[in-house]
Amino acid sequence: MLSQPNYRMPWIGGDAKFALALMPITPLTLMCATLWCGCFSDVAGRSWPTLARTAALALSGEGDDSDTFVTKLLQALKQDFVDHGEDHDQGFQITTEICEHLNKDKEAPWADLAKFKNQMTPELLAKNLSPYKVKSEQVTLNGDRVRGFHWRKLKPIFDRYL
Repeated sequence: MLSQPNYRMPWIGGDAKFALALMPITPLTLMCATLWCGCFSDVAGRSWPTLARTAALALSGEGDDSDTFVTKLLQALKQDFVDHGEDHDQGFQITTEICEHLNKDKEAPWADLAKFKNQMTPELLAKNLSPYKVKSEQVTLNGDRVRGFHWRKLKPIFDRYL
């Protein structure tokens, strides 16, 4: 292991512990360490190269996440705003109407959630949008107080994650 004091790294002409102590811990340093681990795994052979690369992808957040529940929800939510002409700065949709629109897709992943009666609910929508710091807002429409989402709050999330 690199943390052992007697481990030598002949290619840098010194002790690994000393060399590691001189390196600042930055994202670039961590990326380089990941690359070195990949090189060592290639030398080790067998299943190590595949395991190291899989672990590196999982830790870096890279990879194909287009089929996750949240990604499909964001795609459907964006499409719902577009379909109803609310994809502009003043765009707004009521949460219950969003849920009704999303529940029309019987093959959506939320159609299989028995806990939520096999449908998208305002609670499920809020739970899945909370990691993005987006909450429904209460507004007055035609004299009624309703909760819903503004396009301008969702657009940065769509732009970043889709």
